[in-house]
Amino acid sequence: MQDEPLTKKPSIVAFDGDDTLWFHEHVFVTAQERIRAIMQQYVSESLWSETFSRIEIENLRHYGYGVKSFILSVLESATVAAPGRLTSQEVSQILEIGKSMLQQDVNVLQGAHDALTSVRAEGCRLVLITKGDPVEQSYKLEASGLVELFDVIEIVREKTPDTYRAILAKLSGTADTFVMVGNTIKSDVLPVLDIGGRAIHIPHELVWEHEAAPAPLGHPRFAQAPSLEAVPPLIANWVAAH
Repeated sequence: MQDEPLTKKPSIVAFDGDDTLWFHEHVFVTAQERIRAIMQQYVSESLWSETFSRIEIENLRHYGYGVKSFILSVLESATVAAPGRLTSQEVSQILEIGKSMLQQDVNVLQGAHDALTSVRAEGCRLVLITKGDPVEQSYKLEASGLVELFDVIEIVREKTPDTYRAILAKLSGTADTFVMVGNTIKSDVLPVLDIGGRAIHIPHELVWEHEAAPAPLGHPRFAQAPSLEAVPPLIANWVAAH
């Protein structure tokens, strides 16, 4: 299916949440800086980065995504990179960093509400497909003020081809009428193209290193948008073309 062109007009349009509709990654970047400041007295920056990166990825299958997973991985990494070195006060500081991350205000990206409203006006069903901790993601969605615009909300553990197939089956939809809009190539684009859907990539200035992947430029079912405001015209053109 990978290189088949567009054949049907879109009827189901899904949006990612973190860093597509609201800011997210900057919270983790700031937390990483605070944690490095704690760890730098015990380990080199390179050793800490290598250890944490490895353990964080290993732990995804145990804890999934989100702040709680992040903090557990930080504490485990500290025991590996600097065994027995952290004081109880420093452990408490790391836990407080995690709590502060969970209490961050949800800042919606410019144009999010209008983009969703405009896509609905094209007669498309709107779906939120976001991955992470269900409690954290539900909180962010409610706080965003966008929840009422979605027909369906799916909080998933991973975004794989099988994930998208299962969601489409629940919606009685087909891949050739499906569009996914998101900020990461690895999760929001490649799996959707793999099943025969369309994908719109909105680049974000901060991308988690484990979500980085080359854009499939030139693919007939792939488009890039500089911002959320550019998404509705792309959808409208696909609708009008069929």
